[in-house]
Amino acid sequence: MKEQHDYPSSYYSPRRKRRKHRSTPTSSPTSTPTAQASSRAPAFTDWLLPTAAVLLLAAAAAGAKAALAWPLAHDSPLMHYAVFLISHGQAPYREIVDTNLPGTYLLDGAVIHLIGGGPFAWWFYDCLLNLTAILACTWLAGPRRRAAGIAAGALATMIHLTDGVPNLGHPDWAVAVFLLLALACLFQTLRSRHPAWMAGFAAFATFAATIDPPMIVLAIIFLLTTLGLANRPQASEESPKRISPPSLVLWSLLGAAIPTAAVALFLLHYGVTASFLATLHGLIPWYASLQHQPVGHLLELGAVLNPILFGTIPLFLLTRNWRRWESTLLAAAALSGVALFLAQATGSSSHLYPFIAFAALWGMLEIDSALHFELPSRPASKRSFRPLATRTIAVLTLLATVLVFSHRLRSTEHAAPYPMDTVTDLESDLTSLGGQQLSNNIQCLDMTMGGCINTLYRLRLVQSTGFLQDFYLFPEHPNAVTDALQTKFLNQINFAPPKVIVLSAHTWPSTTLHDDSGNTYSYDQLARWPAFDQLLAQRYTLAREIPNPPYSAGYRIYTLNSASPPPPAHPAATLDHSPQVTALEPPGSKASAPPPMHTAPTASPVPTASRPSS
Repeated sequence: MKEQHDYPSSYYSPRRKRRKHRSTPTSSPTSTPTAQASSRAPAFTDWLLPTAAVLLLAAAAAGAKAALAWPLAHDSPLMHYAVFLISHGQAPYREIVDTNLPGTYLLDGAVIHLIGGGPFAWWFYDCLLNLTAILACTWLAGPRRRAAGIAAGALATMIHLTDGVPNLGHPDWAVAVFLLLALACLFQTLRSRHPAWMAGFAAFATFAATIDPPMIVLAIIFLLTTLGLANRPQASEESPKRISPPSLVLWSLLGAAIPTAAVALFLLHYGVTASFLATLHGLIPWYASLQHQPVGHLLELGAVLNPILFGTIPLFLLTRNWRRWESTLLAAAALSGVALFLAQATGSSSHLYPFIAFAALWGMLEIDSALHFELPSRPASKRSFRPLATRTIAVLTLLATVLVFSHRLRSTEHAAPYPMDTVTDLESDLTSLGGQQLSNNIQCLDMTMGGCINTLYRLRLVQSTGFLQDFYLFPEHPNAVTDALQTKFLNQINFAPPKVIVLSAHTWPSTTLHDDSGNTYSYDQLARWPAFDQLLAQRYTLAREIPNPPYSAGYRIYTLNSASPPPPAHPAATLDHSPQVTALEPPGSKASAPPPMHTAPTASPVPTASRPSS
């Protein structure tokens, strides 16, 4: 007997199970072909999903081809530059101030060292993730529903590509792919009844959690669910009916040990365990609390899959697939993805990727079940219209899904290119100021849209400090975490003043005069940190200011005055970002303020207009 998952969903109808072994009467006076008519699915439904899979796969391939021309921009250069600084001797978490977890460093470092660090390598890496997502969905779907799996993977890839340049190769997309692989291993455990597959489940799920910690909650929920399902009888008579729960737990622990050991070795290699723990309990929780969006806005963003979900939910009920563990687990995975998105509350489209991946697969499998939905033969007078209604909903849902998402991807391909004017202008300015001579003598104060870190990465310039972003240096509401980081930054700048400081007009987050994502485009952030504003006035001259170009941020270039006094013989305080740094005096106090000196003349500021974020 074949395993349960190899049969169409109609096979599992409770009514079908009760009747399938009953003997059929040989003859009856009232028996006619009409009276014994069955609700067998029409033949044309067999090619609907394969056709949709081919169309969605072609659209995803066209989107990937268009993405080949995308630049390396937005968040990707920040992570690349962190790996670049590590290769030049700066230690993560102790010297590089960053909110990314070790899994992100390991993944990005592997991409750079194995594929490359340029735009083509990043595009190629994203294509590998897309292909893996499609293969994982196909594996999850099972041998008789591969077309549904391919269609689901292609659909999730299309939605990912519609996010454009900012989310190309995004770590959250990698997290979604790892979770698909984890769930595929879990399904294989329950299908084959071999507990060794749980090692793969735990390994992929744990590595996803080393990039995005909330994913560990999803992994624990599904581990507990597997322990419950392991004791249920299996349809196959050729395999054991139950799996030993201790063996499931043991294999899961062995699998989880692999990414855990990789992270531990990473921290020990650079000697940053204490600094990482300080970041994990200080900067990261505070960063996660910033710019939370209202629930209504989050639900609006989560409606991205409405064209398929509006059909999937009624199909799930009409076919009674809620009685099948595979369909129920996928529905629970999609629901968990929504819950995690609402819990993170940032409104970032990348946080929707786990939900999109699971919901797309769940939807396509429900459509596949509905297209082949059958009821047992019965007299014509008692035939149900449920199969016809189910197939009609499935066909309309599939048609709407293909048309709507193909149009969205097509619109993205023809959208305005990502703005790179700021990056190219700043690259030209820094080249004229010395180019490679600025290495270890330049400092960026930017929040993504100014592109300063991207420019340094393109020019291969080492920054004076490991401060990659400035949201923690210009907080609207200072606290112990931001006070300590401001003190550390001023100590480093006073000890070894960089020749050039680039200040971006992009500030995040902001509660006044901001766009939907909390972005503002001005230099008002200087008023939030008087000590740094005073340092600029005393030691630096405003050499150049570029107004805000469309959908981007302008910048100011400050150059060190030649009359500035030499740095002190020793820094005023430790440069190590250890837990004790919070005990330092806050900025603006006597200890953190720069030494008094003559104020140099500065250029008149140029007014800039605020622009919406791209």
